[in-house]
Amino acid sequence: MVSYLFYENRFRPCGLIIPHSPKPRFPGITGPMALEALHLIPCGDVVPDPGNYHRLTVVGLLTVIRARAAASFPVVQPVFSVLLVVTGGQGAGELELRITQDLAGHPIFRTRRRQVRFVGDPAAILPVKFEIRNCGFPAAGLNWVEVMWRGSMLVRKKLFLRA
Repeated sequence: MVSYLFYENRFRPCGLIIPHSPKPRFPGITGPMALEALHLIPCGDVVPDPGNYHRLTVVGLLTVIRARAAASFPVVQPVFSVLLVVTGGQGAGELELRITQDLAGHPIFRTRRRQVRFVGDPAAILPVKFEIRNCGFPAAGLNWVEVMWRGSMLVRKKLFLRA
């Protein structure tokens, strides 16, 4: 699994520093802001627009993954992406994505924890792309795509697996 941060008009491997613009875009905002997830989108891929770095194209929105045969579990999804869009980042912390089964409650997939440090304008809006390879889903049903920040759940989204 690889995670990417969209910076300088392209996705770059995530893990060190997430710079913001030096000038706050919203000068009326003062004091600490908590990291806020604006979007969490499971999809086939995320493609940046070469002409406008504020525009990303989400390809193949995923809300349901279907097994190819009725009794073919576990189902392995060879590759898909998850787009996380955040704002309010300040300081440093660990970012992690995991996928859990609803009934069992245990993770079926998790990324390595990534050290992230935000600097600059806390009101900046930043996309992060997680690329997930060979994720195995053991059974049909509801799964949760979850993003953890500093050990606490930041956001979660439903992802269904159907036979």
